[in-house]
Amino acid sequence: MKKFLLVPFVAASLMLPLVAKEDTTKIESVKSEQVVAPQQKLIDEVLSDYREGRYNNFLKSIDASYKEKSKKWEFNSALEERKKLSEIVTDYQGEKGDAFKKEIAALHEAQNRELVEVCIDNPCEKISSEVRDMVFFSPNPHELESIEYIHQLSNKFKGDGVTPLENNLINIDTEFWLKGLSIGVALSQGQIDQETFQKQYLVLQVEKMKQMKDACQGDLVDVKIKSYIDTAAEVLPKVKASASTRQYLTALGRDKVTPKCDTEKKMQTIMASYLQKEDALVEKHFQSGQ
Repeated sequence: MKKFLLVPFVAASLMLPLVAKEDTTKIESVKSEQVVAPQQKLIDEVLSDYREGRYNNFLKSIDASYKEKSKKWEFNSALEERKKLSEIVTDYQGEKGDAFKKEIAALHEAQNRELVEVCIDNPCEKISSEVRDMVFFSPNPHELESIEYIHQLSNKFKGDGVTPLENNLINIDTEFWLKGLSIGVALSQGQIDQETFQKQYLVLQVEKMKQMKDACQGDLVDVKIKSYIDTAAEVLPKVKASASTRQYLTALGRDKVTPKCDTEKKMQTIMASYLQKEDALVEKHFQSGQ
């Protein structure tokens, strides 16, 4: 039963990083109206404030909370789920997973073409600009490999790495994943609003990459992994902007948010159709024979 319940997350884990499980720390009970359109301005503001040290108190506070909860074993259930997910993802690697990734990529390519047509017909709408940026964000091969490497770390559990450095990076990813879960709970309980969540979640991702970069210092560090981490940290803002746009479109397609204009209504229709096709692919590749 547990394996069946984790199937959607396995499918998400095998998708391309830019369209996969972005912000899955959000709790299902979050109200629909809390899903908001992405804002590049917000991302730029957060990055500036982070560099100026304006989130230092938040980072200290959530770190203290993380350590306290860890001492009380409050993360045990979440860690068990991550362990199970990492095992299942490993089981689905190879030919079966490759077939799914190939079909989902083709589906997203067709979806993007239809979305761009709407953007061309409605060039002045804010959502058109954001969707164009999402569709035409094209990482070079090394950037894509770097993004994929970080994505793969997020699917692994303690000790799954092939080197001590990789195990350290997995530990860092796990720590910030748990911190993200904590602020996701705070959002679902009304302790923080959606904008605060967005900002704090992005800060956690930036801080995670900083700590990963720090872990890659030294004479004996794997040069290839260091290059992946450095590059992934550099393209993080564009990745987050692209993924948050995809998340908003998905919310539109699943009727979790109300379209704000005719352009969004057209995009909602496109997304609803393709999400049905995406669900069918998940059914085809993962739930048959479960």
